[in-house]
Amino acid sequence: MKAVIDTNVLVSALWRPGGAPARVIEAVYAGTIEPVVSDDLLAEYRAVLTRRELRLPRDSVNEMLRFFAAFLLPLPPAVSPYPCPHAPDKRVLDAALSGGAEVLVTGNLKHFPSRVPGLSIMSPRHLADLLDTTPRGE
Repeated sequence: MKAVIDTNVLVSALWRPGGAPARVIEAVYAGTIEPVVSDDLLAEYRAVLTRRELRLPRDSVNEMLRFFAAFLLPLPPAVSPYPCPHAPDKRVLDAALSGGAEVLVTGNLKHFPSRVPGLSIMSPRHLADLLDTTPRGE
């Protein structure tokens, strides 16, 4: 499954290792989810995860950034007819559309259009629950 992981999911995964966002990231590390990463998205990951005020574990942040950088794709800019209620998240939607993602996972569902053909926009909890009920190998 190809998925764009919104930055807030990465932050939450680092804050709460046992939570649904962490389960999503574990699935990425295990290869169950193939992350779609654009230049803009990787830059956002870097800018947010390294903020001092978040006090995220530096080693975990560096490991996460290196891992996601390995999936960086030279994606053409998407010309999406779908406006985002939260304009800065347009880069996340654009990465999903340009990279052929099946899923966009975010903790901020209200920041995205309610429907985008060919793309499921879901919360980390929803995706983690789906992963928990999907037989291995599918």
